[in-house]
Amino acid sequence: MRFEGASAVQGMPSEMDCSSTGGGKTQGDPNQVGSDVQFTKVGTEVVTVPAGTFTADKYTATSQGTTATYWFASGKPLIKMTGGDGKDTMLMELNGMG
Repeated sequence: MRFEGASAVQGMPSEMDCSSTGGGKTQGDPNQVGSDVQFTKVGTEVVTVPAGTFTADKYTATSQGTTATYWFASGKPLIKMTGGDGKDTMLMELNGMG
């Protein structure tokens, strides 16, 4: 997965290996997601995080029993991400920009 504009955000990775095998290597085309990952646009909604309120596209990605939900707003870094396997969960929210 590639995060557009991420290079402008200090500490934000610009690419992420979304395959279940990981491996630390980047694929030739970061838009190609392994067949074991189901990535689906759920819709568009208003999301409030510490950095503000955004109209964002909501996506889910499921692999090996773990589901993550992502919110992306046009021209912004990743706004919010939640995920877990039913036993453990995590939450990431954009705290600020600039």
